[in-house]
Amino acid sequence: MDTDEARSLSTASADSPQSRGTPEPEAAGGGGGAGASAAASAAAAALKDEGNALFSAGRFGAAVEAYSRALEAEASAVLFANRAAAHLKTEAFGAAIADADAALALDGGYVKAYYRRGSALLALARFKLAKRDFAAVAKARPADRDAAAKLAECDKALKRAAFEAAIATDATRPPSLTLDPAALPVPAGYAGPVLPRVPAAGAGAGADACAADAAAVSALGVSLGFVRALRDEFRAQRLLHKRYAWELLLRLNGVLRGYKSLVRAAFPAGARVFNVCGDTHGQYYDTCNIFELAGEPSPTNPYL
Repeated sequence: MDTDEARSLSTASADSPQSRGTPEPEAAGGGGGAGASAAASAAAAALKDEGNALFSAGRFGAAVEAYSRALEAEASAVLFANRAAAHLKTEAFGAAIADADAALALDGGYVKAYYRRGSALLALARFKLAKRDFAAVAKARPADRDAAAKLAECDKALKRAAFEAAIATDATRPPSLTLDPAALPVPAGYAGPVLPRVPAAGAGAGADACAADAAAVSALGVSLGFVRALRDEFRAQRLLHKRYAWELLLRLNGVLRGYKSLVRAAFPAGARVFNVCGDTHGQYYDTCNIFELAGEPSPTNPYL
């Protein structure tokens, strides 16, 4: 275990390219709440030691659970950063970023939290943000070779991306930047679902209104009536016209780019259950069967 804050951040073994250089969790450190009871502090310390032992044994999932129990007893920057290290080992990069954020919220100068967040961002190819974190580490610890190497890796990736953008042509740019679905003609004989237009700003219906009225169009230009028609069209083994398919993909691309890697879903007010579904592996009829068994998604019947 790493018990000395002055040690290099590159002390851990390299189990995978993404986790190379991940520093091991600390056995002691600051960031705890000053008003925490002695019993809570003792429980958190014992669970932290358990998590550290599990981490050293390569049982990273179990280490995450131990750190989580420790955090329930007493939150600290060290515990959040330790759990981030375990998340890095399991390649749960979004969770590692969230935990590093929490550590920095408790201790804005905690160098290891910057390192772990930077490592997760680098694995997700978010080079600009990763560079910012590794620059903070390098400033605090200029002699750390691993942080300097990762900072150089970010610089190299950013320069490569800038070069590729400079030589890009329409043939190499993604369709999301070059395609105009409106230029794709829809035959007069097309009888399939028609994707609604995106309403003017502020004119889209809310979730409750869309659930109550199948014709109501959301701010993203989707209605329950369209979704039901599309479901039935696919059941009949017919296809949505490619113009509307491209419009859907482009709208979805814009939505997903606004999300973080890890999104926390709150339990909606008025809901009795939260339906959690695993990956259906492209099995369309299985997905339809799930909705038939548990009901259509709605504000009071949410799905994850």
